[in-house]
Amino acid sequence: MKSFDSSVIAGAAYDSAKQSLTVALKAGGGIHAYTYHGVPAGVAEGLFTSDSAGGYFVRNIRNRFPFARMG
Repeated sequence: MKSFDSSVIAGAAYDSAKQSLTVALKAGGGIHAYTYHGVPAGVAEGLFTSDSAGGYFVRNIRNRFPFARMG
């Protein structure tokens, strides 16, 4: 999992074979992990290369792909 210097995202990992993106979000003093399904590689790459990972996540991933909360 790649770490981020972000107030919103602690880290993220992408599985290209499954097109799944797992994102660890900072919330309520803790970290909650979610896996987003059907995420194209280009969208995931955009998160990893964005100057603002939190902003990119909100604009391009959140509410756009089905997800499940992990553990």
